[in-house]
Parts: sequence; C-alpha cells; structure tokens
Amino acid sequence: MLDLLNYQLITPSALIKQDLHGARAKCLQRLVRLDLTVPETVSLSVPFVRSISLGKKIDLRPL
Repeated sequence: MLDLLNYQLITPSALIKQDLHGARAKCLQRLVRLDLTVPETVSLSVPFVRSISLGKKIDLRPL
C-alpha cells in the first residue's frame, strides 16, 4: 500500500508543499483554488519519484 505522503490528489485543501511535491504541483493547486478548470491531477512526492527512477517496483493501481 502506498503511503499518503507519497502522493496527493490536488484539491484546494490538499497538503501540497513545494519542497516535497514541486513548484508545478503547487501552481496547479493555486489554479484549483481560483476555481479554474484543471484536470484531476495527482502529485507524486520527489522522494517517491526518485525511488521509482531507481527501479523500486510500485503498485500504482491505487492512484
């Protein structure tokens, strides 16, 4: 099972942090808060993406 800190659905109240999820995820959250049209998006944390890039097998079905 994936840890909640590894990914977040981008919503107005999601705990998106620029240093953890990246500037683009934070900008998308701002757009969502402004009630602009943004496709449903999931943000992956930087450490989570790094572990995937190093070959760690991840079950992405929960996403």
